[in-house]
Amino acid sequence: METLTQERVNSRPELEAKLLHHWALDPLAASELSKGVSDVGVEHIDGLLHNIESDWDAIEKRDENREEISRIISGESDKKLIVVGPCSLDNKTKDYDKLFDYIEELQAEHPDALIALRGNGAKPRTQGKFRGLYYSTDPQDRQIQLDVYKDAFKRGIPILTEITNTNEFATLAPYLSAIWLGARDMGSTDKRSLCTATRIPVFIKNSQDGSPDTVESAIRSIGMNTEDNEGSGVDLGFLSATYLVNGMPANITVGEGNKSVGIIARGHKLENDLGPRTRKRLVLKHIGELCTLAAKLNTVVLLDGSHDVPPMLDIPKTDGDRFPKVVDILLKAARQGRIVHAERLAGLVGEVGTTVGETDKNMIINVANKKRITTHLKRLKLLSQHLALLM
Repeated sequence: METLTQERVNSRPELEAKLLHHWALDPLAASELSKGVSDVGVEHIDGLLHNIESDWDAIEKRDENREEISRIISGESDKKLIVVGPCSLDNKTKDYDKLFDYIEELQAEHPDALIALRGNGAKPRTQGKFRGLYYSTDPQDRQIQLDVYKDAFKRGIPILTEITNTNEFATLAPYLSAIWLGARDMGSTDKRSLCTATRIPVFIKNSQDGSPDTVESAIRSIGMNTEDNEGSGVDLGFLSATYLVNGMPANITVGEGNKSVGIIARGHKLENDLGPRTRKRLVLKHIGELCTLAAKLNTVVLLDGSHDVPPMLDIPKTDGDRFPKVVDILLKAARQGRIVHAERLAGLVGEVGTTVGETDKNMIINVANKKRITTHLKRLKLLSQHLALLM
């Protein structure tokens, strides 16, 4: 039998409030979980918050960032969301402070935007290769990811990351301002249900076939409540691991559903024998379809300039400068009226770092590249203003 310590007794009454606050769980989910998790589970959750709750200024800033991103998604805020950081955090980069300085400088220069860290520690793979620090067998590698998060969190920098499993969410959510589901995972019932049970803003990357229908399905699924799901619950990973029903981990009520869901346009694969003009036409069609969907669902689209969009424009994925090149082309096309419902474009996602990186090449931080991102941000704002005048 587990030992019941006084610390566990004292912390249980606060557990529901912590689940509501740091994991932004639906009130029904937080209430249910706080009553059923074991005392060992209470202690484990307190342990996850040990470093978080030592800095209430950072917590307040995180909460502000979550709210601002939700407002960007709903259209209540006209700020642009710019997410920059390496393709994947790695153990080769020695100075993440330089990246944080870069983000803070951009933020200071652009108070009408929100500049966030792309903090990916997990990379879904279909054919092996490096899967990110989160999946490393070396505890020191996993600690690097936590240290990066802690440092960015203390500096008040919004952190966004791709969530690949429920345990990852359970461990990292208190640091995060928003999350996204990647192309390989956006169709997963478990991950959609996880997003349903939290109020942390969520972005959905289009699937690998580029279909807007699967994006719409994901967004509608994440917005569904417990009744829509006919009573089906959600596995919350470590958070619910000690809440057992008949010897099995409990599935927690999802509650009212998450309405704060945006879209990331990350491109899709095309046939190799297509010519450049056809490829460009198809990428503009792809982004236009996602913007049209965003208009239908009253949400927004972020342009991802680093994944399958570059090859659709005949820019190699190995080109470290693919992000600014892609954005140059797409924003020009939007200004020319070649992207339907371009008014739904609300931000950019790019792979940027102090080193080339372990996976896809990062755009290296320097003065010239900082100016390029500044130019893109200005063009995105001007585009919004231009389209607003036409509506």
